[in-house]
Amino acid sequence: MLKLIAGLTGPSRGTILYAPGVAIGYAPEHFPKIRFRAEEYLYALGRMRRIPKPALRERIRELTELFDLHASGPITQFSKGMAQKVNLMQAVLGKPDVFILDEPFSGLDAAAQAELSRLLQRFKREGMAIVLTCHEPALSDPIADRVVVLQNGGIVSDQPHQRRKKGTWYKIVCSPPEISGGDSTWPMNVLPPGMIRQGRHANEFYVAEHDRDAVLLELLKRGGAVLSVAPLAERTGAAELPDEPREVRT
Repeated sequence: MLKLIAGLTGPSRGTILYAPGVAIGYAPEHFPKIRFRAEEYLYALGRMRRIPKPALRERIRELTELFDLHASGPITQFSKGMAQKVNLMQAVLGKPDVFILDEPFSGLDAAAQAELSRLLQRFKREGMAIVLTCHEPALSDPIADRVVVLQNGGIVSDQPHQRRKKGTWYKIVCSPPEISGGDSTWPMNVLPPGMIRQGRHANEFYVAEHDRDAVLLELLKRGGAVLSVAPLAERTGAAELPDEPREVRT
């Protein structure tokens, strides 16, 4: 379906209609690790797309800072998370109107998933339409406005996304364990992306009231030591929490 939308393959029947002048960026699930350095690869793609050299160099510099990618070696030496950054950078190199992503969170650890979620939310705020596939509802929660469920080649559900309801949020501080614990789906199966801050001596979790007990129990089961639990100012949902959540002082 994504390849059809991106124009990479044609339909077996029927017609796909595109609005005139709409630019589409596509990030496939499997990104090949090639021997180019990231900057060389992006520059080559940009020239193939006929982006003028000065504008292309500035765009690559802008994306390098935005994605916090500072690596000098070839992409073959990159981790999954770093290669995924290059994959996303090539897709938005030309500032597309529609950004299509195939399982963008797959294989990323919790910190990389949270970072990717923040970037996608930023693109959305800037007016970019985003179409993505995702098997974990919590990962798409801060991003999606509409959720379409496909099964056996057909649509079984198509409805507006119901975001988490208004309520009290909590800041949980605990001494690490590794928050993924060998399971890259935790804590994302109970905690929206972007609500984790990792430190050397402690991790901070920002959770809705209805997720608080599940997160606390899981932290204790994984060997963490809970240092504090404090209520935060009331917000409408994870996607609207500020970069520095405001604690309630009493």
